[in-house]
Amino acid sequence: MKKVYKIITYSVFLLIKNMSGIYSETVLEDLWKKSRLCSTDIQTADIYMRESESSLQHTNDEYASTMSTSFSSSFNDTYGSILWYPSYADGGIVWSKTLPGSLSLSTKMGYELNRSLLNIFEDGIPENTGYCQKPFLSFTLSQGLCPYWIQGYTKDPYRAQLAYLLEQKEQNYNQTIKSIIMAVTMYYIQLRKYERLIRMTEKTIGVYDTLIDSLTKSYEQGNIEISKVWEQENSRWEYVDDLNGYYDSRETALKYICIYCGDNSGIDYFSELPSCNVSLFDYDPQEKMTEAQILQLEAQHALDKQSNAPSVSLGGSFTDTAETVSIDDFIDALKEKGVLEWSVTASVNFSPSVSSKKKLLDEKYRLNRRVYELALQEECEENEKSCAYYDKMISVCKLQIEKAGHMEVDRLTFYNDAKKRLVQGTCTRMDVLQAESQHFTAKCIEENAEDALWYYCWMRNQIK
Repeated sequence: MKKVYKIITYSVFLLIKNMSGIYSETVLEDLWKKSRLCSTDIQTADIYMRESESSLQHTNDEYASTMSTSFSSSFNDTYGSILWYPSYADGGIVWSKTLPGSLSLSTKMGYELNRSLLNIFEDGIPENTGYCQKPFLSFTLSQGLCPYWIQGYTKDPYRAQLAYLLEQKEQNYNQTIKSIIMAVTMYYIQLRKYERLIRMTEKTIGVYDTLIDSLTKSYEQGNIEISKVWEQENSRWEYVDDLNGYYDSRETALKYICIYCGDNSGIDYFSELPSCNVSLFDYDPQEKMTEAQILQLEAQHALDKQSNAPSVSLGGSFTDTAETVSIDDFIDALKEKGVLEWSVTASVNFSPSVSSKKKLLDEKYRLNRRVYELALQEECEENEKSCAYYDKMISVCKLQIEKAGHMEVDRLTFYNDAKKRLVQGTCTRMDVLQAESQHFTAKCIEENAEDALWYYCWMRNQIK
């Protein structure tokens, strides 16, 4: 079957060349791959898609021929001596078939027996009992007066609505993959962000610990007042409080990554990110799904109009009536030419045209279509807003990176100067530790801004 959905195009499954000659899969790409295998939402969407695919493959079952047999007989006590001789019996085989466009055909081939007296002046003793045989063939052809081709619909609506339902399930599967991968990407970027903030804050707290120890010794020597120590302890606890929040945020992000991707306790937080220019799909699965819903609604409406339209039926039958003979002469009676009877019937069912059902179907179709059209319009507007938002955030992040880069360079220069001055004896070890901490902080800020820029660029490329 032709696949109308495009499997994710990121380079997890490709071998490409870079400067070293061999491409190495990034941690984030590996998480994408794991999420597709581990996510129950994706697995459920896949089951629904396969179920719809199976329904479409068995569309012909709707138009399969049917065949049945029947037999009946009746008795009466008009003559007690032939009480258990059937007064009437018939049996036959019925074959029927429905075709696209509300056309149906039915035929019946059967055999009928009618009991009668051979001599009407004698009593109904068994020897005076005979039967009239009637082999017959009948047929009925019925056609609805509003088949899909008269409506201007070019496809079998029954098959079409199943095909569009499959399209919806496929796009739901794609949208589920997209949503899961976008969530994994967001949590991985958050994981990197909070891990940097944790390291940055831990380093700052370490500087405070060293400073507090130094001030405590100075206090014990009587050089400073205890308030100086407490002031620094208060500042330290503010960072500790921030650190606890970062720990909690990091564990939350890691928890969701594990939910989507399985156990990832050994995950590398700072692996190189893949290209931000890669799109998961070259179209919007959600938009495609809504368009398929509209097309399915059109097919269902054509099918409803076809099923609820007036219909015309033509029928006929042929019966070869043999003479009434005794049971012993059955075979001989059939060899003789009997009386050929035939009939023709025609009927038209106007009841759907005089009911309000057609009006109800049209109104229901119009309202449901409007709902989907509004949803499609909302999706387009939401995409436009998202594009504008990501474009703005990309500009903001570029400005932040520029400022963070200047800050990192300035603090690196100050840190290097502090190390030189320490050797010259013009500053203390504490001054160097503080300069180092400030440089590390600036570097973390710059790296987080770069991650944010990558994320917004990547998200921008997912909008089609």
